[in-house]
This record gives sequence, C-alpha cells and structure tokens, in this order.
Amino acid sequence: MADEYTGGDGIPRSEQGGDPPEVITTPEGFKIHGRNETSLIRSLTSLNGTPITDLEAIMRPKEISNAGFLGKDESLTEVLAEDNDTVLGMGLTHQQLGDFLHRFDRAPNDMSGIFGTTFNDQRFGHFAATFMGSQESPFDDGTATASDHTILTCPN
Repeated sequence: MADEYTGGDGIPRSEQGGDPPEVITTPEGFKIHGRNETSLIRSLTSLNGTPITDLEAIMRPKEISNAGFLGKDESLTEVLAEDNDTVLGMGLTHQQLGDFLHRFDRAPNDMSGIFGTTFNDQRFGHFAATFMGSQESPFDDGTATASDHTILTCPN
C-alpha cells in the first residue's frame, strides 16, 4: 500500500503536480489532510468553528441541496465516524483515498466520458456526468462541484 505522499501507485506527489498538502489542525483538534481518531470525530461539537448542529441543519434534504448530504435523522459525527472506521479498516487513509479519487478528477475524457486507471494492481473505470449548475460544500471551505462520478471495479 502506498503512503499518503503518493497517489497509490508509487509516483511521488511532487511528480503528480504538487507536494503533500499541509496538515491543518482546527481549534477542535480535527486534522484537515491528516489522520483523525474515530473517538475525536465522535466527540466533535463543532467543525472548523461551525457547530455540528448548524452543519447538520444545512445538510438535510431540501436545504442547501435538494437531496441533502444527510438523511433527515442522521448524525453528522456518526456518519463521519463510520466512514473513518471503514477507511482505516481497509488499511487506507483518507489522504490515499483522496489521491486515488483526484486522479479521476484530472482524467482526460474522450467523447464517451469513460476513463480507466489501475491502482494497486486493480483496474477501475470511470464515468463523469457534468451539470450546468454547481453544488457548494456545506463546510464553507470554498469548494464546489458540478459533476457526479461513477467509479467501477473492472475485471483484471
């Protein structure tokens, strides 16, 4: 398994267009671009200065997104904690997963919109659907997207 400084294929991030992002620790102790323990995530009452209850309110269906980022009764900290346990349980970090997903964001698309790549000797296919509008991040971090991505495991 590659470390957090590569895109999963042994290619240094410096050769992929940049150095590892700086780890930023929020006032709550949460590490952006760093590894967080699940116990810390479950204990969060705010994230980057915004109360969890405020984040949950805007992440519900029909608020800043028609479908919502959370179900009507879901807990943001529980969703993040379960996600953290899943990623770490696979022997990965969120940084490795993000590096892998970022390669699709940079992928060339032919007329079919299909792109393929290999990661840890496994082949993956990718399709992106781009939309006219965009969806801003609920974390008020200046990020947004205007596309949905489907990634499929392909037979080797």
